[in-house]
Amino acid sequence: MHDNSHKAQQEALGILGVNLIYACYFQSGDIDSFIDSIVHRLPPDRMEIDMLRISGPDFEDMDNRIIALNLVRRGITNATMFDLAKNVLQPSTALYKKNILLMRGRFRPVTKVHIDMIERARAAFAKEKRVKPENLEVVFELTLKDLTADGKISDKDFLDRAELLGSLGYTVMISNYLKHYKMLEYLSSIARENLVGVIMGIYNLHIIFDEKYYDNLPGGLLEAFGRGFGHNVKLYIYPALNVEDGSLYHLGNIKLPENMIGLLNYMKANDKITALQEYDPSLLHILSDDVLSKIKANAQSWEDDVPYEVVKAIKFFELFGYQQKAELN
Repeated sequence: MHDNSHKAQQEALGILGVNLIYACYFQSGDIDSFIDSIVHRLPPDRMEIDMLRISGPDFEDMDNRIIALNLVRRGITNATMFDLAKNVLQPSTALYKKNILLMRGRFRPVTKVHIDMIERARAAFAKEKRVKPENLEVVFELTLKDLTADGKISDKDFLDRAELLGSLGYTVMISNYLKHYKMLEYLSSIARENLVGVIMGIYNLHIIFDEKYYDNLPGGLLEAFGRGFGHNVKLYIYPALNVEDGSLYHLGNIKLPENMIGLLNYMKANDKITALQEYDPSLLHILSDDVLSKIKANAQSWEDDVPYEVVKAIKFFELFGYQQKAELN
């Protein structure tokens, strides 16, 4: 509820109740019309609906993850989550006072290097004094931009990626938070005093330190760092192969603008950022875009770049353009 007065909040709840009854009686056959009816006369600045779940014999063909995606896509809520059983969760409840370890990406598809990143970071994160391993929640996050192709969001593509991540045992989050500091500000408010960890490739760190990225903020980059990288956030940086000469590119030899070096050193000195010392160098050549191209071209070598469970799923469900018939021929 976003209204300031109790009277306005009561009015909003009344509108929601009438909308819900109408939608159930007259719009249950079409989910888009159903959602339209629910939020009629309730703009996002008045109320946020962060979870909508439908069940019953008449809705067996309805995937609640698609409903949750639509809530985020329409701006009715900013984030939603799914557990391993495909159930929709409220992030504010599922992650409340948790030690959250977040990894953002497209995961199209998830590769062996993604798994190495998350597992190496998990081990490092679990060693932090403020982290209790039994209270640790690993989250793979996709932003709406990561789900968009040619300006449109493909429900099938979204479900493909959610299925693959779920098959590996990870929780999936979808969000409207394009910029890192907004997502971290959101997660920090849920985790409260607990530490939030973020796994990031070394080249993504360039975006974090790009001043143009924060032109929308009155305080620019410093405001973003204050809001998103506060006391309870720590970055874990995974190395990569240098795109220019193939050498190892890592936090120790990162090339940032001169005026950003002081800020980077501040983050290092205050334990807000660290390099992942443990990693598998044999995986650094793997790029999701390359793997995707190989899958579409039916080049068998892509199987070496993704986990075995993902290989089975891609073949069985013919995901990402894979064609079983082409292989048989």
